Amino acid sequence: MNHAMHKTVIALCRASVCCVGLCLAGMTERARAGDGDPPAPPENTVPENPIRSPGPGPGAAKRVPQVGDSVRITFADGRMIEGALLAQDGAVVQVKVGGATVKVELASGDTIEALETPADRYRSLRAMIPDDDVDRLLALTAWLQRQGMYEQALVEVLHILRVDPTNAEALRQKRVLEPLIEVRSRKGEAVEEEVAPTSGPTATRPGPGEFTLLTSEQINLIKLYEVDLKAPPRLLVKRETIDKLLVRYADNPAIPSSREGRDSFRKLPPAQILDTMFRVQARDLYPEVEVLDNPRSMEYFRDRMHATWIINVMATTRCHGGSESGRLKLFNRRPASEESFYTNFLILDRFVTQDGQRLINYEQPERSLLLQYGLNRSDASSPHPIVEGWQPAFLTRESRRFKQGVEWIRMLYRPRPEYPVKYTPPGEADQAPVIEEPEAAPR
Repeated sequence: MNHAMHKTVIALCRASVCCVGLCLAGMTERARAGDGDPPAPPENTVPENPIRSPGPGPGAAKRVPQVGDSVRITFADGRMIEGALLAQDGAVVQVKVGGATVKVELASGDTIEALETPADRYRSLRAMIPDDDVDRLLALTAWLQRQGMYEQALVEVLHILRVDPTNAEALRQKRVLEPLIEVRSRKGEAVEEEVAPTSGPTATRPGPGEFTLLTSEQINLIKLYEVDLKAPPRLLVKRETIDKLLVRYADNPAIPSSREGRDSFRKLPPAQILDTMFRVQARDLYPEVEVLDNPRSMEYFRDRMHATWIINVMATTRCHGGSESGRLKLFNRRPASEESFYTNFLILDRFVTQDGQRLINYEQPERSLLLQYGLNRSDASSPHPIVEGWQPAFLTRESRRFKQGVEWIRMLYRPRPEYPVKYTPPGEADQAPVIEEPEAAPR
């Protein structure tokens, strides 16, 4: 075969690959519009696209595609194919387009780029919508449903209902989302079965590939230690617990000594009884108090931090949610579930860097590594280490998300308690024994 004929064959092969890819991509788009799509909102209720996602700024570096990314291959003559990157060996790449694997040898002038993921788009969209802009938030939640991001959609819907408690569309979406999340949870993908929380008050050491989550008893204890008695969540203190308090701590001046006083004490609101338990430090009875709602600080953490930039920036598979996450490993599924955001909170609260610094600086919140690491390196007093795939979570210190992080840290209980919870984060399971944190005054 002469040289000219060889070039012709190569060109025909590449054209064939491109046509197959485009065909399969079209089939994929049609399949996405099938019965498996999440329910769309009624006609004429919210706009289809509330805003357009901002592109990278001038001179911004494009992220290097990694296996698993959605990518676009653009040939020198302008033809394109899109799919999931399966493998890359030099100039030879394998991409899954529709249900087929396509092998492409990149030539001079061909490019491959990572496409924006739904999580990336959600993060950029949400950052542009004010917290009180209900119409655009409703459009965002409808888009999240169509992406199958039900937990994130529910977080936003619950936020909308706090802004506008009677909003009919938000109430409708809530009724749709809750069963969808429940069905997904019951189905239990194989990986979800691995990370299910252990029973009993103590989470055991996770095995290889597992992510142990906090138990309901451990979560309840953290809730209890974070209760703000000036604005308490709903509490349940059983009569038998109150009787134990009156008997075991009868010699404390805070406990009424007369029969009439004890009878009146039993009728007090649960928050006042808990206040007495804190004052006499009845820690043996803390596990018997049920905190039915999330304390204000933890609700703020769930809605303003965890379901947004912590899950979508820190806990991605390319950062602290993947196999190469190192000692700081976060759970990156079901962001609205208590098991997920309380576990990640405890990991962040207890994490200490190699040079002895905590991620959260409770005395100077704005200097917290948790926030500084989210800034552009040029703007941070403590820049994030240089690692492939890292992206800033905040544009500047004046960004709304950065300010919300500072506000949240200030909302947490002072002086900081040490939760009596035994837990070893998966990122440190092979490096350290299970740590039993001591209890600290005043709680």
